Amino acid sequence: MKPATHFPLVACRDGAALIMTIIILALITVMVLGFANLVRNETASSSSHQDRGRALLYTQMGTDMVTSTLRNLTANPALTWASRPGALITASPSEPTILVNQTDLHSGMPSARLLDAASDVKAVLRPANLNVATLNDDGSHLITDEVTAGSTPMALPVRWVYVREDGSFDYAEEPNLTDAANPITGRFAYWTDDESSKININTAWKRNAPGDSAAAANYNTFLPTHPSGVNLGSLFTAADPALTPEDARLKADFLHAAITPNHRYTDLTSGAGRFFNDLSEMRRLDHLTDSPGGFAKALSSAKFQLTHYNHDPDTTFFNEPRFVLTTQEKYAPRNPDGTLMKDKNGVPYFLDILKVANSDPGQASKENIDRVKLDKTIRKLITYLQRTDWPMTTDPSSGARSSLQSKYYPAANELRLAQLALNIVEYVRSAESSLQLVEPMRAIIDLAGTYGARGAFVTNAHVPDVINVGNYVANIYKGSTRSLFITEVSAWVGDTPVINSGTTYWPCELYCEIHLPKHGGLDEIDLANVDGKMVSVGYSYYLKDPGEFFSPATFAPFTGKYIPCHPTTIVGGSTVIRAGEYRVAYLRALIKVKNRPATMPMRLGLALGPKLTASQVATEGVPDPGSVFDNARRLELAPAGQPFTMTVDAPTVSKENIRSYEVTEYNVNSVASSWTRDENGAAITPGPHTFGSVNRRTLNVLGKAAASLDFPPSSAPQFDTDKDGNVTDAGLRMPYPKGHAKNPAGIISTAGELGYIHTGIESDRNSTRGGVPFRTLRLQPSRHDTSVVPDWAFMDLFSAPVVVPASARPIFAPNDSAVAGRVNVNCLVEPYADQTRHPQLAAVLERNLPLIAVLAGVPNPSETDPARLLSTADAREIAASIYHRRFATAGKNYGYAGAYDSPGEIAEIAGVADQGELSEAVLRGIASLITTRGSVFSIYTIGQSLQQTRSHELRVTGEQRQRTLLEALRQLDPATGLATQVKFRKVSHGDLYP
Repeated sequence: MKPATHFPLVACRDGAALIMTIIILALITVMVLGFANLVRNETASSSSHQDRGRALLYTQMGTDMVTSTLRNLTANPALTWASRPGALITASPSEPTILVNQTDLHSGMPSARLLDAASDVKAVLRPANLNVATLNDDGSHLITDEVTAGSTPMALPVRWVYVREDGSFDYAEEPNLTDAANPITGRFAYWTDDESSKININTAWKRNAPGDSAAAANYNTFLPTHPSGVNLGSLFTAADPALTPEDARLKADFLHAAITPNHRYTDLTSGAGRFFNDLSEMRRLDHLTDSPGGFAKALSSAKFQLTHYNHDPDTTFFNEPRFVLTTQEKYAPRNPDGTLMKDKNGVPYFLDILKVANSDPGQASKENIDRVKLDKTIRKLITYLQRTDWPMTTDPSSGARSSLQSKYYPAANELRLAQLALNIVEYVRSAESSLQLVEPMRAIIDLAGTYGARGAFVTNAHVPDVINVGNYVANIYKGSTRSLFITEVSAWVGDTPVINSGTTYWPCELYCEIHLPKHGGLDEIDLANVDGKMVSVGYSYYLKDPGEFFSPATFAPFTGKYIPCHPTTIVGGSTVIRAGEYRVAYLRALIKVKNRPATMPMRLGLALGPKLTASQVATEGVPDPGSVFDNARRLELAPAGQPFTMTVDAPTVSKENIRSYEVTEYNVNSVASSWTRDENGAAITPGPHTFGSVNRRTLNVLGKAAASLDFPPSSAPQFDTDKDGNVTDAGLRMPYPKGHAKNPAGIISTAGELGYIHTGIESDRNSTRGGVPFRTLRLQPSRHDTSVVPDWAFMDLFSAPVVVPASARPIFAPNDSAVAGRVNVNCLVEPYADQTRHPQLAAVLERNLPLIAVLAGVPNPSETDPARLLSTADAREIAASIYHRRFATAGKNYGYAGAYDSPGEIAEIAGVADQGELSEAVLRGIASLITTRGSVFSIYTIGQSLQQTRSHELRVTGEQRQRTLLEALRQLDPATGLATQVKFRKVSHGDLYP
């Protein structure tokens, strides 16, 4: 038997150990390989993350460069600046109000070589394109969806700024790639947009169309010059030219209702609507119930023209707060703590003249008008008229600067300026008063200090008979308000005396023509019933000189020298006077004097007096209404300064053929020479009367070619003229009473209403010239050269009240020195709008839709159609002229050659206000809706991390794009209202994903 074979136990165990070892080694190998792969992946991921982080830092460099530029050039409150998309225009410290330099807010326009696809430039060195497609917003592009010829999306190329390892910048378009010691590690590019050059969809809405019912829910109850008057209909018409105006307005209503369903902003607190937080939210409107649709299409068409947030500093080009044209404290600008904003002299930035805040300013009584406040306000306005540091004017030969004072009153002192200042106050009083007739103020400047402080502006209401002071006061001021005016006077004295009880009397009739101006703010008025009173004609104590007046019926003396306008004292018997008409009041009396007078001193007045019966009128007259009524309204005094001597016709002249004294224009009747001398100062021989019709002197001027008249001289400001150069009265206007359908809110709607302020009223009672008729502030191209201050520059110092519900204030007035929704007329897109300057541009990028939206529907009256509005086609043409700075035939460039220094400068542009006085309506309609600078900027940046290879190539290792919305906030000094510093805040900040 063969014995069994046995293997040793040790050998078995060794085999198992080998297997286990192999398994463990395999596992370790797998783990090592896995770990190595993990390390490799983590290294790659870490490197990628690092590259993205570096790219993010490079992206931030672009934002920081723009922020730094804005801080350096706009944060100094003493320096003036303007803005446009892609650039700032700034002043220098030596001339802080004069724009002289343009600083680009982008990294540069690429050269033609780098933009030429056929050139041998390396692909990696080609310019950055900021406008690439993105999947984040429905496939649109990052900045604009506009296309070039055909359907090629528009590119927005900018130069790269390269960053080397030591942190230095390399601005070369084709940098040196052989420097291994200091290689390129990244690059960035940027471009900055001005959000104020866009339509703000949160503030814009529409202008009401003719025939719209004020009771309709979708009626825009705000003034047409409120930011909501920017016409969103233009946006939808641009997206779909086939759209009817009605359908475009329907879309505008729907968008606005998404913000505030009741269209008043009073329902925001209830959550019924809300403001847009981003433009992309417009797309959701297509999916709402009853939506008219087309919102996404409009956004795609006009994305580059729109914003959801903007504002601009509500300051002048002197960097001072604008003076608000209101007497109402509730509309006055305020400091952040709620106190009134005041200048360094303690004068608020509004017409602070009332004793009781927010009361009706229509009465010029001492109970209503505060004497000290009025004096300070007049002084404030005079300082504006005296300024010589206007940024847009300099005499190139001498370097001298002019003022409005030197323009209107050469070599004169400030006394005559008070008349212009008073006219501004009076116009605003008329707009804010509900009274039919607004009492004009009559005043002097108290040079001697007779009635208080030397040089104070003192009215007749505060010191009775102050205008009758001695000869040491040359200037007597009378305001121009919504009132009645005396335009022609005369007297007839009979040839046969009347003897009664041995006393000699001469029959006499005194005539006073009363005029209600054609555009005086009233359609008609009943002289016998104004607020329960009668308009009375005051024949003044000066008429005592030839003798006392007695009743022809009873020989009893008249108890007063004011005779009410009763049917028995009005020629023709009608006391109702319509706009543009005349009524003649007369007084039949006896003069108690021995010999027939050959002359009479003449000065007549109008006031509201008590109602009298016919018999009372015939026998009594009334005393001065001021002694009968508290706060009596004295409506007119002509002449205001002193009487003039009227020659009485010979006894052989019948009362039907008497001669009269008249004025050329109803406002210009304040001094004696207005009645007795022509506009050149030559004595006038009275002519046959024209009672009840247009004055003979008026017909000799009104409607005549201004160039054919021998006054005023060519060196003086010109007449108001129509489009054919003929003298016109279109600029002589007064607002309707507060509460009237044409002035429901009772406030000034635009600073452009300054164009109605009369500049020809004479206040110097010793002047041989009585004033210049038919001349108002000119918001048109000026006939003077650019060394003379244009009238439109004055407009920038003022603003109209902006009424905004408290719930909407964060959008419409984001801070106390800013207003939202205005459109920057400096909207030329730098550097993509000028192929002359940059011929390498493949296409031009324009932004004129906001200007079209501002202009469309603005009043554009003509001689034949006073209700005409500016059509969309006309708005498009004018917008193009503003955009490209195409001047009118007589237009000139003021200030900086390539931009607008002041909103009023567009008066020099073709189509804006170059068709005579009526065409000022266009500028007037948009003056409160435009600006020349913005405070909110969108900074588009792209950053790339780079690797410079040993083969002298560049490899992009990371990329990041961002958009930063940056706003400037001005901090105000409560003591002066001036900005003390400017801070910058990021409104939003986000990545952009192609």
